[in-house]
Amino acid sequence: IDRVTQHILSKIRASKQESRKRTVRLLRTWDNKPYAIDENGECWRAYIFVERARAYEVLETPEQAYGIAKAFGEFQQQLTDLPGERLHETIPDFHNTPKRIQQLEEAFARDVMGRAKEVQEEFDFIMERKEDAGVLLRLNESGDIPERITHNDTKSNNILIDDLSGEGICVIDLDTVMPGLSLYDFGDMVRTGTSPAPEDELDLSKV
Repeated sequence: IDRVTQHILSKIRASKQESRKRTVRLLRTWDNKPYAIDENGECWRAYIFVERARAYEVLETPEQAYGIAKAFGEFQQQLTDLPGERLHETIPDFHNTPKRIQQLEEAFARDVMGRAKEVQEEFDFIMERKEDAGVLLRLNESGDIPERITHNDTKSNNILIDDLSGEGICVIDLDTVMPGLSLYDFGDMVRTGTSPAPEDELDLSKV
């Protein structure tokens, strides 16, 4: 997170972008570390507060959707030349869809709670599209899609939108920033941005 945000900050300053463009920044300790360990051995971090901006659980206008998409696109673009070693994979196989399908098949077969029959139709729907699940990974392996640094959690509420201009000005929640494919971020952004209800909505009639 520190490497990524410092790099983005240098890009913003170098390009002399409007002052409302932001990046979250880790506050430093007296010994210049981006974290602090307390007397119980717990690790803490703090960020610079981004003023006059907020996140939205559900998008309210097409302009917000555009601003969020643009901000995530700029985020990826700014990190194409991040120097140094490859970023740590925070969650290995996070977007490895074939592996997720395999885990689903195994869980469905075990059926430890006896509920598989209730979702047979949904399970069949997924299995009919099983081969599609590996398309992006195969394209990456063949060199047709390059690896990028991706956010991997491109929900609408992970962009701060400027209260005055309505522009997406700052990407937040960077714990899952790691190597990935740009289409992961695009797909996740569309998945969440097109939903008229929060991600954890239990009333499916609203989804």
